[in-house]
Amino acid sequence: AEYMGRQLLSMSDSSRVYRRRNAGAASEAPSTASSSGKSYPVITDTSFQGSSSGAPSFEFWLFFWMIMENWILDFGRPVANFGLRILPVEWPGVGDFFHMAYNIITPFLLLKMMDRTAKPVAPTLKYLIVITFTLGASLHLVGDSIQSKLVQNCGINLSEKVKDLAVMKALNNQDIVHIFEMTYGYDEHIGHYLWYVPYFGAFILYFNSCFIKNGPRPVRMPLSAWALQPLGISFYWYLIVEGQVWPLGLFAFGWMGYLWWAATQRGERLDVNGQFLCVMFGGAMALFCAWLVYMAVPPSCVYKFDLDCVPEFWESYPWLYKYLIRRG
Repeated sequence: AEYMGRQLLSMSDSSRVYRRRNAGAASEAPSTASSSGKSYPVITDTSFQGSSSGAPSFEFWLFFWMIMENWILDFGRPVANFGLRILPVEWPGVGDFFHMAYNIITPFLLLKMMDRTAKPVAPTLKYLIVITFTLGASLHLVGDSIQSKLVQNCGINLSEKVKDLAVMKALNNQDIVHIFEMTYGYDEHIGHYLWYVPYFGAFILYFNSCFIKNGPRPVRMPLSAWALQPLGISFYWYLIVEGQVWPLGLFAFGWMGYLWWAATQRGERLDVNGQFLCVMFGGAMALFCAWLVYMAVPPSCVYKFDLDCVPEFWESYPWLYKYLIRRG
């Protein structure tokens, strides 16, 4: 009996402490009055890192670093390879080290972008995207490095097929020519599509979460977003032209348009990040259409997805290669 009395007293003391703690928390929390005059604590959700109006803020630094590292490490790669020939022939070029840095930094940025989606992306899907991207970019690294050495040291013409090159005919060995054709395929076809399918896929996953409920206040891009557009539009035009992945670019932009249309049917609209992506990819597609007109590409080539009919950027201006080689 004495033991049971002590246990009851202990439970009574614990309940009094619990009530005092709850009363203190309730007095510190904001409250709202009900119709009966009683006040109840309001639970505030602080997990959403957006603006005070509840709409997501513009991811300036994420898009800034993605665009800048693409310009420096991707576009700058051939410039560094041909303009900075300071390493021995048997070594990777300076641009190849740019490519290695790109293969590390870009998967990290893609992971950060997918981590910031309002709709969570399955971890398995994120890992598959990053692993496939790294595989494709690494295959391209090897093939492009060999092609750059051939241009620099053997004077090959990028507009010619591998088997038609003078240096290949001089080998007088068809098997070796086939091996170089396989290397070219890893560079321009297999590598590019293993590289860019997951790349555009990550953007589509991010865009799919860039919708908010319709409201009375319009959503407008800030000046910082407009300031990034010229660099973003021009780079993604260069990417789909030089990489010969314009079918992927058209598909990605078309799928974004479908997601936008489906969201409007649900009473939703684009947030500021979705607007940024729409303007950027839409501008890149407009530049691509202007490129087709400028290079007099027949429309039938686009309908048939004939990749070789759409000239690449560097292939269209071989004097740039020659200028960089002379400077190097």
